[in-house]
Amino acid sequence: MNYLTNPLESATRKKIDLILFNLGWNTDESSKLCNVFTERAKTQEQNKNLKGKRPDYVLYKSGTDEPIAIIETKKNSQNLQKALEQAINLYAIPLEVSIVFVTDGSIIETFDIRSNEELKLDSQTINKFLSEEQLLKFVEFGSSIQSPEKNIYTKRELIKIFSDSNEPLRKEGIREGIERFTEFSNILFLKLISEIEEEREKAGEKRILEKIYCWESFCNLESKMMLKYINNIVLPNLAGKW
Repeated sequence: MNYLTNPLESATRKKIDLILFNLGWNTDESSKLCNVFTERAKTQEQNKNLKGKRPDYVLYKSGTDEPIAIIETKKNSQNLQKALEQAINLYAIPLEVSIVFVTDGSIIETFDIRSNEELKLDSQTINKFLSEEQLLKFVEFGSSIQSPEKNIYTKRELIKIFSDSNEPLRKEGIREGIERFTEFSNILFLKLISEIEEEREKAGEKRILEKIYCWESFCNLESKMMLKYINNIVLPNLAGKW
């Protein structure tokens, strides 16, 4: 005979608190930097809109009073569909929030009120909580988003790049062997990190390398000028950044 009691909803919240903390959310409600509020909204006006109802969690955009998601919790094995309806009607709509998470501690479901769809990344349904940065992308772009495309070079493509670069390097008097390969490697390296910077910028992240040092700033220069630009301006400024 089992003498242990069954977990309550508070057990689910303990799990969520830890997950949110590990994702970078500030859960300390005594802090001015807090962006996770439990059983209340952040402002008095928002609380008035809730008309006495108490959401389990309201997530906010850092440094603002803008709510961006609701989390509704239930104890294990409870009906999440009812929890979703409650979260939408009682909390999300009054606070003008588009995104809702519901969970029983084991299963996590997501919903975007704007599209009446689950959240999806690369066509795959999201079944976990998100960091603020990830969540804000769904707030901005909708319930279904795609990861930035990555440029993948095959062996054949790399050989072609080398072949295309080899003749201009030869004309500039760069000797065969290690000297020419070094110049080629520098060019290829700069092309690759320029593409990485573009992907970072598209994803809303801060660039590490200024555009003046990236491929587009020198790719159309005459070959001799390009090599001087790379060796005298670009490469010296990469130290400590890449």
